[in-house]
Amino acid sequence: MALQASGAISLQDIQDEFGGSHPISLSEYYGSDTVPASGEIAFDDFYGTSDISFTTATGGTITTVGDYKYHYFTSSSSFNVSSVGTDGIEYLIVAGGGAGGGAWHSGGGGAGGLLHNTNYTVSATTYSVIVGSGATAVSGSGGSSVNGGNSSFGSITATGGGGGGSYNTTVAGGNGGSGGGASAYGSNGSASPAGQGHNGGGAGGNGNHGGGGGGAGGAGIAGTTSPVKAGNGGVGSYITNFSQFGVSGWFAGGGGASNGNGWASQGIGGTGGGGNGGVNSVGTTKGTAYTGGGGGGSRGYVVSGSEGHGGKGVVIIRYKWQ
Repeated sequence: MALQASGAISLQDIQDEFGGSHPISLSEYYGSDTVPASGEIAFDDFYGTSDISFTTATGGTITTVGDYKYHYFTSSSSFNVSSVGTDGIEYLIVAGGGAGGGAWHSGGGGAGGLLHNTNYTVSATTYSVIVGSGATAVSGSGGSSVNGGNSSFGSITATGGGGGGSYNTTVAGGNGGSGGGASAYGSNGSASPAGQGHNGGGAGGNGNHGGGGGGAGGAGIAGTTSPVKAGNGGVGSYITNFSQFGVSGWFAGGGGASNGNGWASQGIGGTGGGGNGGVNSVGTTKGTAYTGGGGGGSRGYVVSGSEGHGGKGVVIIRYKWQ
């Protein structure tokens, strides 16, 4: 807590703020905060001072909001710390989302793994930053399960989302940061490693509808037979301090599953960038870029444009700078 800005300040007040030994000498505090580094020191020199230092760093796109700086990484780069503050940094690491399954009745892609720490201690060094790509959906009668790319900050890694399962060859949903949803005849993927997301949803039975991909905040929803509906993607996580960079603060939603029959409802992507699954003439949508959202399950054997692709990940760092 900073010393007062006016009035009487005692030697004990100064020592309580900055530490030191007995007997107390003002010369112990040369260079503390805005106190002169040499020569005569007056008690007035301590007005408003505090034993707090601030982080200084470069890298990514830097935005200043009040007392905080944000470093926003949408591509791989580095975070270069030149001085370390009293407080730690806050980071958000989101991996790339998994692709939705690439055939009829497919599972939604799992969201990229999400890691969030509000007080992480850094050193004065350079940290490598890797931003994972969203998975590219692959169409065809064989289907596929395609996982998203990993994102990392230094040695801390968020795992790419698992791809959605595909119908014709009963390709299972992939394991990943969040698991891919099951196809109509397959099995769902699991969140692996634990702690970065949730499992994909299971198959709905009778061969017509898959499960939604898992999200950072909740599991994918299984398809249902009554009503006949493909599963929705799992909800993502709301990160308060990074709300200006995501989908209103939400990240890593799972992709919705698909259904090839016109009388069945499509799976809706989870809040946090998850793509919608296709149904009959309704097209599949991709996961939202820089949220790590999973892609929606394909409505058929043809992936058109960006249908079903996972959303690219992101790394955001926040710290107090004054």
